[in-house]
Amino acid sequence: YTVSEGSLLFIPSGSIHLATPTLHVPASFFSIVFSPYCFCLSDNHRIYTKYIAPIMERRLFFPEYLDGSENWHKDAWNIAREVEEASFLPEGELLSQSALLKLWSIMFQHSFTQTVKTYTDIQGMRLKDCIDYMHTHFSKHITINDLSSIAHMSDGHFSRTFKEYMKMSPIDYLIQIRIHESTKLLQKSDLPIGEIALSCGFNDFSYFGKHFRKQMKCSPREYRKKHTSV
Repeated sequence: YTVSEGSLLFIPSGSIHLATPTLHVPASFFSIVFSPYCFCLSDNHRIYTKYIAPIMERRLFFPEYLDGSENWHKDAWNIAREVEEASFLPEGELLSQSALLKLWSIMFQHSFTQTVKTYTDIQGMRLKDCIDYMHTHFSKHITINDLSSIAHMSDGHFSRTFKEYMKMSPIDYLIQIRIHESTKLLQKSDLPIGEIALSCGFNDFSYFGKHFRKQMKCSPREYRKKHTSV
């Protein structure tokens, strides 16, 4: 989806997902990550069996993209903002849970059934294992063969499948993770830039600088000057 201001996305548990800015324009968003058990303590509870299990078990589906074209989209967006704003208040836990219940309720009213293929198939779950591995071991030397072994696929089949799901190659995705991790260190530490590059999996400083500039539209040094908190 190409989203714009005021849009709302629902991403089911276990789904592979990625957000990138378009047209090189900086973008920001807030995310709400929650357990279905925040609504009730047991999966034997009537609320869980009637309103949550059908979504978790993929018997019913929520609309994925709310673009504001319908009145109820705007209602859902306003409730989502209530959840975000509640996190800054002393009694935020109670207010957040109350708003989440309202949000789930309005989404459930517009749930539907479908028979199309979803990203919860075996290939998708194997790719998710690879993505989790990259996020955990980004500082290490990672090869296509390492990732294809985790996915139980040949190198070629893994690369094609990954690109089909993620719209970029595995290596480009890994570089994106490493650049993102480097921005955290540039902001929050006074480590030399070369040391940051090494700790994020870049053995070649010029390679790091090239991809950093490509992704962040400035050099690592320029980024540190703009965002440093040290």
